[in-house]
Amino acid sequence: LTTFFAFRNQSIMRNTNERINDADVILRNVKELWTGINLMDLGVRGYALTKKDGLLSPFDQAVRVNPIYLDTLQTFMKRQELITEKLSKYAVLNNDYIQLCRRMIALSRLDSMQEFTALLEEDRGLALWQTYSAFSGELVQYENQLKKDAQRRYQAAVNGNIAVQIIFVLVGLPSLYLIFYRIRKQAITTNTLLLDLEMNNRK
Repeated sequence: LTTFFAFRNQSIMRNTNERINDADVILRNVKELWTGINLMDLGVRGYALTKKDGLLSPFDQAVRVNPIYLDTLQTFMKRQELITEKLSKYAVLNNDYIQLCRRMIALSRLDSMQEFTALLEEDRGLALWQTYSAFSGELVQYENQLKKDAQRRYQAAVNGNIAVQIIFVLVGLPSLYLIFYRIRKQAITTNTLLLDLEMNNRK
């Protein structure tokens, strides 16, 4: 019985660890997703002000890693059987925003700053933020709660293992004592027989 409960607790600990790790992956990628958008803005505005290609590196980096964050979120949300509709909607607007940024960079290269400013004033980043907020707020809240529940189950399993070990010790000690008692009794009996045999031989 103790073996069954020990195995069960170990299984719970493994499962809860996986849940916590999955939640951490989702939370990290949600955060990095918006960091990427900020890097895009930084690159576009920096290039527009200075016309230095080196300042486009934040934009290039964000465009390069952004699909990875989206794919990772899609994969892990499906693993948790979560609806990804809002994430998909965000992904469409995210790609549109990348194309807008490319257009603004092209206008900067042509020194068409009037058109650049007009696009900037449209503030399409606001719509992107609203869509991001719509899916990320609920998702972050869900994942944080999932982590708390998993951590509680993990701690309960750890406490359960400690209890199993205590029971095992309590059950095992009398058995060990009985074995020791029988061995000692058998040794005394053997010694007695040997002494009797020796006494008989002397006679």
